[in-house]
Amino acid sequence: MNHSLRIAANRIRPPRQAGYSLLEALITITIGVFILGGLVLIFSNTRQYYGNQNGLSQLQEQERVAMNILSTVVQHAGYYPAPPPAPGNQGAMDLSLGDTFLGDASDNYVAGQYLSGCSFASSTCGAAVTTDVLAMRYFAGNTTSGSYQDTIQDCNGGTNTGTTNLEMRNALTVDTTQNALLCVTAKTGVNAALATALANQDPTTALVNGVTGFTVLYGVDLQGKGSVNQYMPASSVPNWSNVISVRVQLTFANPITPTSPITFSRVIKLMNKT
Repeated sequence: MNHSLRIAANRIRPPRQAGYSLLEALITITIGVFILGGLVLIFSNTRQYYGNQNGLSQLQEQERVAMNILSTVVQHAGYYPAPPPAPGNQGAMDLSLGDTFLGDASDNYVAGQYLSGCSFASSTCGAAVTTDVLAMRYFAGNTTSGSYQDTIQDCNGGTNTGTTNLEMRNALTVDTTQNALLCVTAKTGVNAALATALANQDPTTALVNGVTGFTVLYGVDLQGKGSVNQYMPASSVPNWSNVISVRVQLTFANPITPTSPITFSRVIKLMNKT
């Protein structure tokens, strides 16, 4: 009878449970690691893609703002809030100030001249400047009513709040220390004002950030036919009254490949010249 009980006990014993073998566990872990690595790679690539897109969007916005500022102030050059005087009486526009622009005698404003500049490559910009400088002057109407009133601004957004017409003088360059396009406004002593702005590295003077270089070429009408014969740097301009357009080139830091800067160029026509 004991033998019969043992047989019955063996019959009702639960089946033996078998788990994964070591090889099967290793294979499962390996597959899991590959899947996890793929997910991490997809996440990393997606994050980098959106980061690059955001950087490019910011670059495009910086380029648009910078070019709009340059276009506006260049096209303001020579503006006067009333019909201009006869060519022989341009001195009446008060555009014959004796201030030496940037300390270089060849860049003085003479009677009727409203555009100037200096070439960094030719060392005519002064020690403080590390790129080209583009300068212009124009008048803003007064706040009294009448035909002289207007809302024209300088490159920093300032307006004429006085009761008489105001000459505005702008000088634009790039501060390569803080990588920013900046502008100074001064009635006289532009050189000192520009040097101070560069020395202080005040971020509040920056118009657009991310700019690393600035080159200006001037379109000269050598034959008096209203078309550009040659683009040349400021140091080579024979007569500023023959300049009818400006070609500006801005260099920006590349948000994707820092070692490969990106350049943008634009030709800006001067008012009443082309």
